[in-house]
Amino acid sequence: MLLAAGPGLAQTTDSPLVAELKRYLNDGAAIATAPSRFDVGGWAEVAAISGGVVFVGTRDDRIDAWVQNHRSKQSDNFSRVVTPFGSWAAIGVSAVALGGGLISHNKRLLDTGRDAVEAEILAAGITTPLLKYAVGRVRPSDGADTDEFKPFSGNSSFPSGHATEAFAVASVLSARADGWVVPVVSYTLASCVGYARVHDRAHWASDVIAGGLVGTLIGRTIVRRHEGGEAQPETPPAAYSFRIAPVVSSGGLGFTASASF
Repeated sequence: MLLAAGPGLAQTTDSPLVAELKRYLNDGAAIATAPSRFDVGGWAEVAAISGGVVFVGTRDDRIDAWVQNHRSKQSDNFSRVVTPFGSWAAIGVSAVALGGGLISHNKRLLDTGRDAVEAEILAAGITTPLLKYAVGRVRPSDGADTDEFKPFSGNSSFPSGHATEAFAVASVLSARADGWVVPVVSYTLASCVGYARVHDRAHWASDVIAGGLVGTLIGRTIVRRHEGGEAQPETPPAAYSFRIAPVVSSGGLGFTASASF
């Protein structure tokens, strides 16, 4: 993108940030409108998934009681260690992959980082917060029963944001990896995050299941689109540069700034 200080504005190509924003908007629109393209089989899958979440919901109180009855100092420590992988540690993993891809010019690593960051934004940054606000389920730590829902009240138990974050990153890493090691490690760690949220009484079990599904479905959809499915966005070169230069025109002296990855 070319910006001139002075009279007039010239534009050539989109900056990397604008191109990335367009990619997010395109993918987000495709995900949001996906139900309009479901066939009978697609709606059957939705019904099966929803039924599974509802079934777990009928057992939320029993699961909560069992987990609390088996709490210990060791489980408290374990929960404290794994919980960050549903928040800042997950963001760190994505940032490391993205930064590593840019520095090493490794396209596969770069694509993994880009997809992971996008999955986090669309799943944990947009979709889950909207669902939380609309559903308004009260958290178990607030002394709620499993059936306490207060839509648009600010209560935010359903679905779990930590589970969404963890599974969004895990699904991207797994889909982009070869072999079984990365999928096993990433999904196991994401599952541990889900357990920790129930252990700490921050969420009911069905909240965690729902969050994991949101993260996984959006993460895998993003990878599928960028691996040659519905969308094949052009990947910018894995390098970064920033330049400012003077420009002399009929309007006087100005400056241009350009940045590229």
